[in-house]
Amino acid sequence: MPSDPKEQKNSYLTLAEEQTAGFSRQFAMAMELPFVIVSAIALGGLTGFFLFHLDDQGFKPLPQLFKRIAIQEMVHVELLAERISF
Repeated sequence: MPSDPKEQKNSYLTLAEEQTAGFSRQFAMAMELPFVIVSAIALGGLTGFFLFHLDDQGFKPLPQLFKRIAIQEMVHVELLAERISF
């Protein structure tokens, strides 16, 4: 008798049910991907906006922080795009 109810349920899945579960997981990940990409781009654009706006206002340390964050986010998007492409 398994201690985890999930193990017991998964042991009785048919081949068709296992394939359907795999497809459902892949579909959920495919639906989530555009939101991840758009949010990373939006965050990078927003930090870039504040970078220029605060720099024009004369606040030097804060724009430098935003610039570092924006560059980090751009690197994350670039890595994600490479992972998708190749």
